[in-house]
Amino acid sequence: MRDPLVQKVRAFLAPRCEPGRPLLLGYSGGPDSKALLYLLLECRNALRLELCLAHVDHGWRAESADEARAIAAEAEGLQLKLFSCRLSGNGMLQRNAEEKARDSRFRFFQEVYRETDAQGLLLAHQADDQAETVLKRLLEGAHPMHWPGIEAEGRMGGMRTLRPLLGITKKELALWLEERGHAPFIDGSNLDPRFLRGRMRSQIIPSLSAQFGKEISHNLCKAASASAEIHAYLMKRCEPHWKKLVCTGPTTQWDLTEVKEALELRWLLKIWVEKQKLHVSYEVLQAICAGLLERESNKRFPLKSGVIHINCGVLIFNQDG
Repeated sequence: MRDPLVQKVRAFLAPRCEPGRPLLLGYSGGPDSKALLYLLLECRNALRLELCLAHVDHGWRAESADEARAIAAEAEGLQLKLFSCRLSGNGMLQRNAEEKARDSRFRFFQEVYRETDAQGLLLAHQADDQAETVLKRLLEGAHPMHWPGIEAEGRMGGMRTLRPLLGITKKELALWLEERGHAPFIDGSNLDPRFLRGRMRSQIIPSLSAQFGKEISHNLCKAASASAEIHAYLMKRCEPHWKKLVCTGPTTQWDLTEVKEALELRWLLKIWVEKQKLHVSYEVLQAICAGLLERESNKRFPLKSGVIHINCGVLIFNQDG
């Protein structure tokens, strides 16, 4: 009988990977990355995958140095090339410690990615991670284009990222490892309530599931999937309007008179301001959208980096020198 998890990973990778070119796996030795490693090994021959491992020891736990040595031995036993580094471990209690640790980890991944000429960075985010991300974005008031959560395939810092496990729950992965006798490392800091992610995993999502009398993670993942479909549809619908955007030096002019629907216009404007890295509040963006639809004339919206003018359905942005 074919292993359904192996089949899912294989079906994800087959159309996305070039045989023989390295894939880099971010590997902690925890349940998710260990499951992904051994699922990849099950697919390796059929897909002719070349795997490399990248491990970062953040130095936050006394046992992390021993785990790093065990990972080195594991990689040697599997005949896989391992790249590893150890951070100072001083930042655990600092403000935004999780974000800073993630940035340090990705900088190391970028170095290895370039060194190995990898075709992709494999990350072990799974369905429960997706649910946490969606809930966090909803509660933070994120724009609907960000509700889809974590991308299965994307780009980050010049790296192509691949996440084959987003449709698989943590429970499924843990059971798969247990049945095969693979013992992962358990990092208690992942449930540490001092960090938002830890509180979500150990307190917030379990509490919400108990209050609703059902497991909410699955429904959050369904919401992410539906939102992704809507986003893809709107991107396709709005594609012709990008041809009207003209940039001349510090000035951008965009004829939006043919956009009739408020939803489409808001979507276009949100994508544009993010691409331009403009700091525009929700209220200002709504006012710009309303002004464009109502064909208001000679209205201006000062920003930190320039001024947006709208005039009879045309947007003009003059960037400060």
